[in-house]
Amino acid sequence: MTVDSEKNRRLMEYALALLSRRAYPSAKLSHKLLIRGKKLKIDDLEVECRDIISRLKDLNLLDDADYMKRFVEERCRVKMKGMQALRYELKQRGIPQPLIDDFFQSHPLDESALAQTLLEKKARVLTRFPDPVRYKKGFSMLISRGFSLSIARKALDIFFHTP
Repeated sequence: MTVDSEKNRRLMEYALALLSRRAYPSAKLSHKLLIRGKKLKIDDLEVECRDIISRLKDLNLLDDADYMKRFVEERCRVKMKGMQALRYELKQRGIPQPLIDDFFQSHPLDESALAQTLLEKKARVLTRFPDPVRYKKGFSMLISRGFSLSIARKALDIFFHTP
């Protein structure tokens, strides 16, 4: 076994070890492989990383669409984020914009229900304040979580006008 093939094998093992712990988008994994490859002093590193990413995709161990689906489900369930925040976070993780757009077209997000659920979850905190402040705090919370202005207004109107 040559020194280069040994280094390449170690890089592939590193990729598999990373994926055994948690899912990664291909761009993030590629970045991690480039950093490790520089430490290993691998020749033609970019080509080697592309080959490893391609091999992992062929083996169905790396799938950006599946990563997005799980990421969005988890963020909606745990952090209750709106579509704008989700799009931004996916972009930050290296998912290409066309893939993000296609994902949200095929998997529509019920932001209204999500905003209502978030307001109900935070109702006890919001009821401590007088009405104008309560509305403002609820609005700020929804906007900071990535909900659009129209969704935030609609959710707050329903929340405050429901007996």
